[in-house]
Amino acid sequence: METQSIRLRLVFEDGSLLSETQRSDGMNQSWLLDEPNQHQKISDVCNHLLHSFNLRDSCPNGILLYMDGFVLPPSESTRILKDREFLCVKRKGMAMAMAEAIEEADACNLVKEEKKLEHESSSVETVSKKRKLQASNLSLKQLKEMFKAVTSEAMNAKNNQEARSALQTLCEPIGGW
Repeated sequence: METQSIRLRLVFEDGSLLSETQRSDGMNQSWLLDEPNQHQKISDVCNHLLHSFNLRDSCPNGILLYMDGFVLPPSESTRILKDREFLCVKRKGMAMAMAEAIEEADACNLVKEEKKLEHESSSVETVSKKRKLQASNLSLKQLKEMFKAVTSEAMNAKNNQEARSALQTLCEPIGGW
């Protein structure tokens, strides 16, 4: 049995996602025809939208889709979508992307340092270094929290330059950009 195409209603609530021309053409509310088997996962739909609406500059961290106020996880099957469904398109937050990057770097550095410490001979020296490592890990956790709490100024910036400026201001206390 052949599955039918579904028509999706896209709503871009944040006007800065689209170009001025796209907004003046009324594309902040658009239709998308999803053909059978064209997109298997929500992430496929997101990638299609990033390409079709040329959103890579305004959404360098990607986009998220929301249905009825709830996020659609990227790994979710598109079978969750019904014909004439409203999908809200939102920019994936800079704080989320930065926190993920810090978390990955943090985990990688911790593993490397712990492996180095395992091979050291002096147990007193090793314990001392492990304590320092735990203390530096705490500061990385604080740093991660700071990035998660990126100011609303950066999140609501009208363009990438304003967001960059706000992030630079945020980063100055921790050693600059």
